[in-house]
Amino acid sequence: MLVLFASGTAATPPLPERAAWYDCLDAYAQVAAAGRSSPTTIALEAMRTCSVERKQLQTKLWQSRVPSDNERALRGLQEEDRAGARRVVELVNRAR
Repeated sequence: MLVLFASGTAATPPLPERAAWYDCLDAYAQVAAAGRSSPTTIALEAMRTCSVERKQLQTKLWQSRVPSDNERALRGLQEEDRAGARRVVELVNRAR
């Protein structure tokens, strides 16, 4: 079941799929931070580069949803994407 906090954001249970996605995002951000692209551009590129890991996480979260609450599950998936992008931007900003 996809658990939501009162704020409406997705809870982040420890999932191997999430760890794999974050590892991919982190590795990409560390390498790309040396370039001249903006943090936002790097985040978009990282999301494309790590699409396999992202899809595995989304599949795992979708399978764990409560079927009667698809809308909430979709919002949770969107929040995961935003959290991943924020993570990359923060890593790039720290590295620079």
